[in-house]
Amino acid sequence: MTRTRDLGRVGIGLGLMLIALQHPLNRFSTNTRARCGGSTGQHRYQRFTGRQLSAILGNMPRTRKTTPTQRRPPGRPSIYSDELASKICGYVAEGYSFRQIGDLPQMPHQRTMKRWLAEKPTFQERYAQAKEEMAEHFAEEILEIADDGSNDWIERELESGNIIKAVDHEHIARSRLRVDTRKWLMSKLLPKKYGERLDVNTHIDLVARVAAMTPAERLARANQLLEGAAQYLPALEHVESEQVDESKADSIPDSAEPSG
Repeated sequence: MTRTRDLGRVGIGLGLMLIALQHPLNRFSTNTRARCGGSTGQHRYQRFTGRQLSAILGNMPRTRKTTPTQRRPPGRPSIYSDELASKICGYVAEGYSFRQIGDLPQMPHQRTMKRWLAEKPTFQERYAQAKEEMAEHFAEEILEIADDGSNDWIERELESGNIIKAVDHEHIARSRLRVDTRKWLMSKLLPKKYGERLDVNTHIDLVARVAAMTPAERLARANQLLEGAAQYLPALEHVESEQVDESKADSIPDSAEPSG
């Protein structure tokens, strides 16, 4: 492009010189003659006026560098609306975080959403409900991850050239991490439903039931528990006897080899 422009300028200059040589010298203006020495016979080149140059250059095509107009992309929304809040909560219910939502097109920045969460009570209620729906969404994802065994096996080529299928322990560990992470989040989002905590009410109910029994009922209940435990005594004694035999075998020193 630059080389074409330079060639065009050279062509314009040569054309002007040829036109100047062809024009008679008596067409010089008075100011031009006085500035160049007075006598018309001493001039070989003609100086054109602005009107003459415009007439000469008017017939020549002009190239302009045209750039396509680029529309400025719309900015992030910063004004709160119910429609935008519904869209944000819908993404939250599907497991998206504020950072991930902020990376989507036509969505507000995560700082804007956090500010709305602190200032808009209606948005707080809808966000809390979306978080509960997120826990249920994670429960469905856990089932999908646990049931998907398509990538548990990989093909490996041995040195002999044979291809065998082997367990992909890295993928299995990664799936376990995904499941454990979702379980932990579910226990925090819905602690009453998915939280792992000790139920104190069960202990209180058991104490209340024992206190309401008569002495005869307590004795009968204790005998039932003892009879149930007695069923496991033979198996326990067998395990203990095997452990004793193994310990004796380990304590016996090896016999010395006879000297040859």
